[in-house]
Amino acid sequence: MKKNSNTFDVIVIGAGSGGLNIAGFMNRVGFSVLLVDKEDRSIGGDCLNFGCVPSKALIHVARLVHDGREAKKFGLTISGAIDVKKVMEYVSKKQETIRTHENADHFRKLGMTVVLGKAQFVDSETIEVAGKQYCGKKIILATGSRPRQLSIPGIELMKVFTNETIFSLNTLPERLVVIGAGPIGIELGQSLALLGTKVTVVGSGLLDKEDPEMVSVLRERLEKDGVDFLLGYRPKAVKDGKVLVVSNEVGETREILADALLVSIGRELNLDGLNLESAGIEVNDRGGLIVDSYLRTTNKGVLVCGDVAGGHMFTHAAELHASLIIKNFFSPIPKKLNADAMAWVTYTSPEIATFGLDEKTLRERSVDYDVLKSDFLSDDRAIVDEYVQGKMKLFVSRKGIVLGGTMVAHNAGELTQELMFAQANKLSLKKFLNKVYPYPTATRINRSIALQFMSRKLTDQSKKLLAFLFHMKQTRTSRLLALGVIVFGFVFVLYTASIEQDDVTLSAVRPDLKNQVFANHLQYVDYSPESYVFAKQSGRVVLFFAATTWCSNCVVLDQEIRERLNELPQDVIVVKVDFDKDREMKIKHKVTLQTTLILLGSEGKEVKRWIGTDFNQLLDNIR
Repeated sequence: MKKNSNTFDVIVIGAGSGGLNIAGFMNRVGFSVLLVDKEDRSIGGDCLNFGCVPSKALIHVARLVHDGREAKKFGLTISGAIDVKKVMEYVSKKQETIRTHENADHFRKLGMTVVLGKAQFVDSETIEVAGKQYCGKKIILATGSRPRQLSIPGIELMKVFTNETIFSLNTLPERLVVIGAGPIGIELGQSLALLGTKVTVVGSGLLDKEDPEMVSVLRERLEKDGVDFLLGYRPKAVKDGKVLVVSNEVGETREILADALLVSIGRELNLDGLNLESAGIEVNDRGGLIVDSYLRTTNKGVLVCGDVAGGHMFTHAAELHASLIIKNFFSPIPKKLNADAMAWVTYTSPEIATFGLDEKTLRERSVDYDVLKSDFLSDDRAIVDEYVQGKMKLFVSRKGIVLGGTMVAHNAGELTQELMFAQANKLSLKKFLNKVYPYPTATRINRSIALQFMSRKLTDQSKKLLAFLFHMKQTRTSRLLALGVIVFGFVFVLYTASIEQDDVTLSAVRPDLKNQVFANHLQYVDYSPESYVFAKQSGRVVLFFAATTWCSNCVVLDQEIRERLNELPQDVIVVKVDFDKDREMKIKHKVTLQTTLILLGSEGKEVKRWIGTDFNQLLDNIR
């Protein structure tokens, strides 16, 4: 390497989140750093200029407007139209606040060399910017990505926005078509709908990377906010500058009136003009960089960070890349990129937060796991804050180690933080119960799902041990202890035997009831000793439903079962048990939580159990 004043330990091309993390750290610990970006206003990358910061500022304003309108039900009168210029001024102001510590002069004051202009490679370790050449021992490509453009006949006659231009709006379009149903399009589409625009979303599928159960909750809210969907359709042409023509796979066409389009159909990597060949950097068939698991290109002295690495295109993914690159600069044993703890949030209302490993990956890796599901219907904070439609799904190992999960709820991105921490650090759900959750904090939903898992651990053996320990604490002498254990064991055996024998002793009680319950092939009965015995002797599959009168989840499921009885297979009978009253059934079936559902086969043996209030899940488990 040629050593001169233009030689640096590290050259970073692209001053987005990943590039700035690497440049900042290496500068701070004493290495010479050259930071390159196209212009001063592009420092901060897509996140500051076109992505996270402006979109979240817009979402904040949209939610304020929505909440103001919602306040009308309490007597508050709201009037006036949205001043879009003031909205965008607010967005710009927040960007400028952050820009005070993300600009060329700021980084120069910190000791970095910053040059502005487009960079291109001269050779494997040299770049040229604005006619000057610079050499680097290590070079980081962090040039990011840009919106993919839509090319269809007539599009030049209509106003077209992307996430890079939408924040320049001066007036609110009356009718907007969002093309692309991914996170960017849905976040911006909902925000503009809340501000008063009529929004239609056209795309292959809504948030295809998210869990369908979570997406269904969000879609219901989006439709209430006035967002229409044409899923399975693709844009074909623009007519007369005001009509978008779309079609589906079978050739059916639709026409949508529109004043403007918001195009959100994916991203393209910013690799143009870099002259990669001169540095020995190869690309694949799709035009992306060939990158190894250490984030090195085919030129081992050039590494990639952020969107240009491919894969997850998030600010925090770029931060993960930067952290790995920095560690590998100094570690004698380099580490490979591991994205098992990757997480992301779609900042709609409600939010969808997803983290860790999904079911597809768990199956591919042959991981033995359980699925825990919960809704927010009985969560007190959700009740008072009005987001009981929320749902969550968690994947855990048999020992309760958090493997991954997803949630749709108000502030789901915040509520899942401790779950993400547990997954990244391989913690068990039982650790959650070591923490005090002040009532009624929203994160108590995480405590509830931990309790759901731990309730499965209350086996006969654990109960016997607890009983032994309890009685041991009460006795004062070893003789009394021994006597107590013997008496307890004797009583326990007798009580268990009496429960296990109920099929025999109760089978002769009120035989006329058998005709009442089964002659008409009833499918839903309240528990009684007789109905339970006859249900098991009927040769049909029994679904044991533990419920309470005060549990809203139980009430909802009870009502849904009654309304949809005709959807149950004919060889199934549901026996509803009062969780508070029928103690012997709780002990016999080891039930510790209401809304426990236990599937008993035709021979009366347990086939499966779960906790939940979803009727569709109930059907799936029966089938």
